[in-house]
Amino acid sequence: GLPTTRQESWRYTSLAALQKVGFCNSRVPDAAALAEPVLSETLERNAVAGISERHVFVDGHYARNLSTAKHSVVESLASLRSEAASGLAGLLGRFVSPKHHAFAALNTAFLDDGAVIRVPEGAHLEEPVYVVFVSSPMAARSHHPRVLIQMGAGSQATLIQDHLSAGSEPTLCNTVTEVEAQPDSSLDLIIVQRESDAAFHVSNTALHLDRDARVGTHTVTLGGA
Repeated sequence: GLPTTRQESWRYTSLAALQKVGFCNSRVPDAAALAEPVLSETLERNAVAGISERHVFVDGHYARNLSTAKHSVVESLASLRSEAASGLAGLLGRFVSPKHHAFAALNTAFLDDGAVIRVPEGAHLEEPVYVVFVSSPMAARSHHPRVLIQMGAGSQATLIQDHLSAGSEPTLCNTVTEVEAQPDSSLDLIIVQRESDAAFHVSNTALHLDRDARVGTHTVTLGGA
């Protein structure tokens, strides 16, 4: 079941308002194409200065038509699963436990697509990697983005993980981000939540750092119910 205020880590966070909304988890086929004008306007209005490439996921699913991406370090989890499933074996779920985190279990239950960021050994990325998760303008939808970040030994990168709403209807975004930082790697992870005032957002970030690795996490919350 969902956490309650009787649990220490949720002592000050009631989920009563969230539980009153009847969220639908079924995927709307081609949601990105159906609402492309609204989604495009939302992305342009919230564009981050100095970023030339973006990787867009609509309701947790990769939207190639809305992305302006050339980085080979970002891949769609769904594409990897269909093209090289063996390469994903054992990568997901190593650092966040569904047994201890109910929302991580919910995310895993609906796992379908997500962002896989793999920075090669020794690579130093000059421009931040920008991944944006946007909710389509449909009421009472829930989506469960998954992000897997693998930093090769000695690599350096900045990742901006942005969350937006294309509408003002109640939505639930339940995100799980897993980071594996190999020896002497460096990552700045910036998570920005600027969804609508009717949106519910739950986020779980799990880190595994090898020797001399550094991960700086920065969370900016500007919206949400």
